[in-house]
Amino acid sequence: MDTNNHVAGRPRSQDVDAAIIRAAVDLLATEGPDGLTINAVARRSGVARASIYLRYPGREQLLAATVRTAIGREPFALSDDLEVDLRAGTAQAQAILATPSFRAILPEVVRGLLRQAEGSDAITFDLIAPIRRPFIEEYQRLAASSGLRTDVDPNLIACMVLGSMIMLLLAEGIPPTPDMANEVAEIMIAGLKTPPAGPA
Repeated sequence: MDTNNHVAGRPRSQDVDAAIIRAAVDLLATEGPDGLTINAVARRSGVARASIYLRYPGREQLLAATVRTAIGREPFALSDDLEVDLRAGTAQAQAILATPSFRAILPEVVRGLLRQAEGSDAITFDLIAPIRRPFIEEYQRLAASSGLRTDVDPNLIACMVLGSMIMLLLAEGIPPTPDMANEVAEIMIAGLKTPPAGPA
């Protein structure tokens, strides 16, 4: 039977999908990662546990889908041009922080990330920023030929992109603007083009 067809008395498949994710985002924002369970989502959404398990075999898959939905956009594709990708990464971070659903779960995301050191795998930086590792590899591969510094840790660059946008949000209480994101990107690119100072 085609589950996408509407059957009298049963919600349509897309309505079930939306109800599950809406309940999951609400739970993540209010209860944190530990409160995001299949049972809790079933209670809040009114969707049977069996229907949730059909879509998400376990809590980890549900949590990942919930975070991706709250983020509201897919990771951008790297272009093999570091300057383009630094600008795109900063714009992406700005756009995500401008998304109300992500700001709603941000406190719980921060709490989850701080538990990584304890071995918690509920929320990881790779879940929040899946483009980080590919960007690091791209930077290592292309920095020299792109005229950018090779004496810096590419992981720090990736963290600075997201960190600068988060700090602007925390400093002002409102998301940074696209113009702010562009200015941050240009400052970073200019700094990466500047040769390191030699010995005095």
